[in-house]
Amino acid sequence: GASWEAGAGGGGFVECAEEDGGGALCVGGGGCFRRGAEGSQPDVSPAGCGAAGFVGRSFASDDEYNSYEASLGSIDPVVEAPRDSLKLRENLAALMSEETGSSYVVDGRGFPNMVRKAVLLKRSGATRRFDEFTENKMKIYPLMFAEPLYFSFQEVHVDELSFSEVYDAVSDAAVIIGVCGDNLLAAIFAPPSAAMVEIFPYGYSDTLHKSGGSAGLRYSRLNLSSMAPGDHDWPDLERLYGTNIARCIEENADCRGFYRDRPRLFFSDEDLAMYKDLVKSAFQSIHDSERIEQLRSFDGVDEIDVPVFKSKKW
Repeated sequence: GASWEAGAGGGGFVECAEEDGGGALCVGGGGCFRRGAEGSQPDVSPAGCGAAGFVGRSFASDDEYNSYEASLGSIDPVVEAPRDSLKLRENLAALMSEETGSSYVVDGRGFPNMVRKAVLLKRSGATRRFDEFTENKMKIYPLMFAEPLYFSFQEVHVDELSFSEVYDAVSDAAVIIGVCGDNLLAAIFAPPSAAMVEIFPYGYSDTLHKSGGSAGLRYSRLNLSSMAPGDHDWPDLERLYGTNIARCIEENADCRGFYRDRPRLFFSDEDLAMYKDLVKSAFQSIHDSERIEQLRSFDGVDEIDVPVFKSKKW
């Protein structure tokens, strides 16, 4: 079974959902996935969730174990969607249908179809927060690119919702955007080949949610180039590491926590321009994908010339 709880870091987490035939999921704030990803614990955790070599990812690739099932890594030529991640999606779709009585629209693999929907996975808590003005900037571009392509746009406050509500919001989403943290663990529910944009605080970066935790998502990242006005570097940075923040974060847990868990985040003009380009590319990658047939069946979409991506004013 799967449990969804509010994590101290500002997002919910799933704590070991496993079904026969594959699809084991072991992630979470303080759970075995984070310990394995950060390299601070043995490969096999006390909860039994670990697996040798699982560093910063949730699923085994198709070539790491034998299976009678055919490999589906070719579901999209741009990304790899491991059969393990597809099995999890199938199991969750079946479980959620049974538990909620909802009628999920499924494709041949047994999980929800991708629809023209973009979601912003929001954080709460005291860290990695934008002020209201910058938060509004973060929403402008998804809204701007969503409308001409007939996408809906939804803000999802992960830690304020039930598991089923989060699943409903993400399991059929085509575009996912959010600041790094436990809130992005929900990206593993997204359809394979969905597009994801992850934002990192100044000085910090990791691979915990790359490709949606290796779940077969089209992935891009934005590393903020500036601190919020009035903020400063880690007090011991210059004494121990000079100006090498990357080495500081890699070798020193206090340094890593300092840059990861900043109270305030800030978009410089350069960051905002890069964010705009990444969001635009995410929407366009979905629109241009010829392998997502359910998107192409939307009335009139094939005739749209997508002027929003060609006009100089954008």
